[in-house]
Amino acid sequence: MLKHKLAELINKQISDKCQIGVQVSIYQDDNEILSESYGTSDNTNKLSNDNLFLSFSVTKGIFALLIHILVDKNYLNYDDYICKFWPQFAKNGKDKITLRQILSHQAGLHRMPFPFEEKHLLDEMFMLNYIENMIPANTNTAYCSITFSWIIIGLLKGIFNDITPKQLFQKFIIDEFEIHNDVFIGLPDDQSIISRAVEININIPKSNESSETYKAAPWELWQFYNDPRVKHLFLPACNGYFTAKALAKIYGALANNGIYHYKQLISPNCINEMKKCQTNAFDDVIGIPIRKSMGFFLDLGYINNSFGHAGIGGSIAFADPSRGLGIAILINKMNFDYNNDPIKDICNLITNHIDKLGNIP
Repeated sequence: MLKHKLAELINKQISDKCQIGVQVSIYQDDNEILSESYGTSDNTNKLSNDNLFLSFSVTKGIFALLIHILVDKNYLNYDDYICKFWPQFAKNGKDKITLRQILSHQAGLHRMPFPFEEKHLLDEMFMLNYIENMIPANTNTAYCSITFSWIIIGLLKGIFNDITPKQLFQKFIIDEFEIHNDVFIGLPDDQSIISRAVEININIPKSNESSETYKAAPWELWQFYNDPRVKHLFLPACNGYFTAKALAKIYGALANNGIYHYKQLISPNCINEMKKCQTNAFDDVIGIPIRKSMGFFLDLGYINNSFGHAGIGGSIAFADPSRGLGIAILINKMNFDYNNDPIKDICNLITNHIDKLGNIP
């Protein structure tokens, strides 16, 4: 059975010190197939399916889904100029930047202020003003590691006067998918929720200050993810706390053509846009060519035709439409050895099992 094979593989990864704790969840269409936890949350306490993982840019995929839903509901279009809703955004040559370019990281707006200061994470108004005054970098594609948060917040604030971006996320994602206790962008001020968040040992490799990687996400900022002030911030680029089960449920619906519990939550046309490659160019921030659609990375989990998002260090969540699967794998030991990627082995085990036997169990 797949459950036994996964346990054997992941427990070996833990004994080999490749992992500390791992959550895995698989949905087929909108049916839960498997949700299991392995290892510990902090080298001591046994991990459970209720634990929440800070999953960094996995957040972008889930928030991009909100944007697609808003397009589906005719609040905006993919080729709308951002300044149509946010006039101040037009400054310094940004008047022709579209939503499509933002979602596929082709607008050259990836650079954070330099040198890094606390307010660059903590002060939303400062960062919205910074985005308004940015001059786009000359690049084909450069991943907006952190700035994605305020670009999207500024856009949504310009469209909606009576509902905040956080409330939109609650209404169209959390409420619709019934994941009220399992998905948070910024932890609430509730100790019963905070206590479920696992410890993440943040050990991001240092990058050269002249690199676009550093300019997009200065090394100094990462330490602040353990700062209680940052843990509670609504940052759609990077500050999501999730259970694997909730993420797999969402992506299972996307793999099922947008249907969840017999309800069409998003149209097949929008699903097709999620899967459509916008660029496969070398990414100046990530440092390799990446196939991107609008809001998602393609062929994620080493699986052809999949779409979803990974977070720095290894956590991953995606839809595999060819098999009807939503898969989420969340980890608390960050990995940067891409030649020995434990996530790849987990994904291969799942898909090989299904392809061989034609079923999940």
